[in-house]
Amino acid sequence: MLKRVLKKALILYMVFMLLFAIVIALLEATLPPAYLIENYTPPNATEILDRNGKRLYTYFLEIRETASQKEIPSFVKNAFVAVEDKRFYKHPGIDLTRVIKAIIVDIITMKPHQGGSTITQQLARNVFLSFKRSIIRKAREMLLALKIERYFSKDEILTLYLNQIYFGEGIYGIKTAARYFFDKDLSQLTLREAATLAAIVRSPVFYSPTRYPERNQKRANLILRVMYEEGVITQEEYEEALQEKVIVHKPENIRQKNFGGYILEMVRDYIVSRYGEDFLFKGGGKVYTTIDFNLQKVAEKVLDSMLTEIEKERKIEPTREEFLKDTTKNKKPRYLQGALLSINPEDGSILALVGGRSFKESPFNRIIQAKRQPGSAFKPFVYLTAIDNGFYPTDKIMDIPIVLKGQGPDGEDWKPDNYDHRYLGRITLRDALALSRNLATVNLILKVGPDAVVMYAKRMGIRTYLPPYPSIALGGIELSPIELITAYAPFQNGGYRVRPYFIKKIEDRNGVVLEEAKTVKVKVIDEATSYIMNYMLRSVVDHGTGINIRRKFKFELPCGGKTGTTNEYRDNWFIGFTPNLLTGVWVGFDSLRTIYKGATGAGTALPIWAVFNKTIYDSAYVPPPGDFPVPANIVIADVCLESGLLATEYCPKTDEVPFREGDEPTIYCNLHGPRASKGTFRELELEFINNNR
Repeated sequence: MLKRVLKKALILYMVFMLLFAIVIALLEATLPPAYLIENYTPPNATEILDRNGKRLYTYFLEIRETASQKEIPSFVKNAFVAVEDKRFYKHPGIDLTRVIKAIIVDIITMKPHQGGSTITQQLARNVFLSFKRSIIRKAREMLLALKIERYFSKDEILTLYLNQIYFGEGIYGIKTAARYFFDKDLSQLTLREAATLAAIVRSPVFYSPTRYPERNQKRANLILRVMYEEGVITQEEYEEALQEKVIVHKPENIRQKNFGGYILEMVRDYIVSRYGEDFLFKGGGKVYTTIDFNLQKVAEKVLDSMLTEIEKERKIEPTREEFLKDTTKNKKPRYLQGALLSINPEDGSILALVGGRSFKESPFNRIIQAKRQPGSAFKPFVYLTAIDNGFYPTDKIMDIPIVLKGQGPDGEDWKPDNYDHRYLGRITLRDALALSRNLATVNLILKVGPDAVVMYAKRMGIRTYLPPYPSIALGGIELSPIELITAYAPFQNGGYRVRPYFIKKIEDRNGVVLEEAKTVKVKVIDEATSYIMNYMLRSVVDHGTGINIRRKFKFELPCGGKTGTTNEYRDNWFIGFTPNLLTGVWVGFDSLRTIYKGATGAGTALPIWAVFNKTIYDSAYVPPPGDFPVPANIVIADVCLESGLLATEYCPKTDEVPFREGDEPTIYCNLHGPRASKGTFRELELEFINNNR
């Protein structure tokens, strides 16, 4: 009888063990393979940084910076071991004592709990399993913990765990927590701060040091006591840590709320297209942009605030303020828009880019996606063509009415006119550009030829097709703001076309450089032509349509630029430069409606340019520049602007005018003063040259 009972018991035991082995095998088959465990790396946030290393934005599934085993101080490890798993260095991944206690609690409460998990089990659950509470999940967790212990050392497991755990407020990993809560590197943490962080992980909300500091402090004291009792810290260290006052910083907004939406979208699109979304949201890399945080901040603030002023002063409807009050969903903004681009003209790096007043309200990037008429902002390319082919700022052109038979864009007669419907007659090229005289510019393009102007515009960086008609002299074509603004760079930098770019360098999580930008500069005009055009554009600010930069806004640094206004006042521009910065501003409506009757680039875009530049220079965000360097082959002559000859004390209108060496005037003006006479040789000579070009 006894033998029979024993035999049945043995059979039942064998059946049970067989079923148990089958269950274990089935469960193990659902576990991740060894290579995934061995090669596991946690997802890390990818940081977008400005040119000086300041964080602009963070893309993440989990905000995390991975710490190496050597980076984590021993007392930090001990703090977590003390509170989470005292016997961590003794058990094989499962602590049977804690398991038995957990089972008893489960039986009493009749439902599974999370208690009893070792650090290795927590790592298994956090990395490879779900958080669903069930007996099956718990069994898989325990099996996986044993498997992890076979592939990693205890210190490796603890490092993985500390890089994985959640600290609340979107923060994962001990390295990230140290930086966000204490603004410190791991190596700078104190024992008390380590206990403060260890206190969080049991319940990141309940023990949050920013929300509930008293709860966190109480638990941190408990952790310190356990560490002392376990002998991992001395009594002196324990007492010193209890007395230490911890200053916890509220984690900064890692995404710079409402900041840089347009440029960040350009960065996101570039990264995803080249490296994929996994790199952006999990890769843990660093993307160093060319953006200057301070300039970007000023640009966004100035653009919106000054457009708001224009809306109020000119009673433009609807205003952005009215749009924000309207609760209608999916409503497209119809308020006045603007855009600003600021680049380093020496290398093309983009320092600030604002594609509109609010990326959230309208993600359409007007700097790179819009096509708008440049109006008079295109005129410099006409004058460039003339200057590079032997003309000088003192040469004369006629500002008189003209009718061009069949010369319009569609083959019709073209009757251009000046903005003020007045005619100045014979004026210098300098004044024609400075005062933005339409008819003088049309007469000039007829002299140099539309085909030549198209060629020079292309050379300077205009990529859009330009029809070789005289009407392009007045900007009757559509260009993207980025190509128009960048094409002004050779006027400032000595004659080099630059390629605009916004990413300096990209690194992976290990600091390996994946790509690094190289400046692309192409010599397109010589230094003499560049400097003479620079002088012409400085005249716009000192004597012409841009005079309010000096008079109203009191901006005194060397600068030049050009206003732009289109037909029916739909587009307003100012593109200007200092010796170390090139900035362009556009103002208009997306719907191509009139801004307001009489709206000009000088009235809307120029003030934005002036306030932006004055702010960044007054705040020392950009170093104060010297003057524009004068090329070696340029001679500066004091010239009478009426005769084009060297000025005398009798000449009423003079200026320091640049000439190529050998082309400067050598005789003095005799139109003014005691020996004045009409029809001087120089005047007749200039008239002959102008009539026969």
